[in-house]
Amino acid sequence: MEKEAHIIKEEIITKQAILLDVREVNEWQDGHFVQAKSYPLSLLLNKIPDDIDPNTHIYIHCAHGRRAEHAMKILLPFRHLN
Repeated sequence: MEKEAHIIKEEIITKQAILLDVREVNEWQDGHFVQAKSYPLSLLLNKIPDDIDPNTHIYIHCAHGRRAEHAMKILLPFRHLN
């Protein structure tokens, strides 16, 4: 199910969901969404963030979608993803 951008934005602002940016640090430093949480895929491969509530919806962001898809496969057994 696809959600409209304004609904996703509202969920993130009201902390009903988080936006996880899985780009590398240098990409993050070049620019990022204000409410996003940086957690590079290279770190995610070794450790799942323990500061994310497993009942919180997670939206994953990267530059082109490939890393987001990989992150989703890692997190799917542990978290609620969209």
